[in-house]
Amino acid sequence: MLVAHVLDNRPDITGLKFQAYVNFGIVGYADEITPYLKTKEENNANAKNQIEELLAQPGGKHKLLTYCGLDGIFTYQLAMKQMRLLK
Repeated sequence: MLVAHVLDNRPDITGLKFQAYVNFGIVGYADEITPYLKTKEENNANAKNQIEELLAQPGGKHKLLTYCGLDGIFTYQLAMKQMRLLK
């Protein structure tokens, strides 16, 4: 994310999901997981997210592990691309 800021510091474009779209054409890989990453308590920054609810569902663990794996892969691929751009 820091290198994304260096390359282009406009707001709202440095997150991994946006960068995965712009650089690799990957759209929506987090759509099933995103609702569970948020808390039900909007005004409490320390409130727990809802991942445990996802894990309680059939196939929830597989979905979460797939999301985490893709996050890691895209982070690595983006870092390699950014390093080439910065030389």
